[in-house]
Amino acid sequence: MMEAGRGDEGQMLLPLAYTFDVLLLDRDRFSSSVELPAAWEELAESADKLARSLAGYVTPYNMMGELADYDKGLPAFSEDELFEYMKKAIDHSKKVQSEAIVPVFVNFTDGKFSGPDNTLDLLNGRKFDFFSTYNKDSGITVDITAFAGINRNSAHPDEAFTVLDFQISREVQKGFPIYSAMHSLPTHMDLYSNEYPAHG
Repeated sequence: MMEAGRGDEGQMLLPLAYTFDVLLLDRDRFSSSVELPAAWEELAESADKLARSLAGYVTPYNMMGELADYDKGLPAFSEDELFEYMKKAIDHSKKVQSEAIVPVFVNFTDGKFSGPDNTLDLLNGRKFDFFSTYNKDSGITVDITAFAGINRNSAHPDEAFTVLDFQISREVQKGFPIYSAMHSLPTHMDLYSNEYPAHG
């Protein structure tokens, strides 16, 4: 993720928050024999219903994987290839949503539970599994939703760095409510562990 804010002159922006496509499914109702990670097309063409659902719920712009060869300054695919993949994603999404698998939780970006009883189910202790969706390169595409940076012409650089240090600290990222409001996750590496559960 840090590469998203790095340029020729070094780290220019600091990613503060991110999201990615994920499904939350009832462990007792849905199981899969597919081996993960897997490429998007492999999942879309699978005989396994859950695998097809993982391909169907990926956000179209998240299925492309690497966007460019940044060392060479070239895109990783042509315009025709992009349109072809977008059409595949949209068509497959329509097909999958007509099948019977309805995820409890669609993704962190939407932050929506998809059924009236699912919140109660979570509180009542039912078991659920998280499944990430995969791009065409068998990876997971992360969307950066917030960056922090300091204007190089700032009249108060020391104060600006103090604020930035505060923003990226573990304690602030652990509980800052903006992450809930943005349906995003903080980038601090220590968080979401048993020792440092995030609760923003």
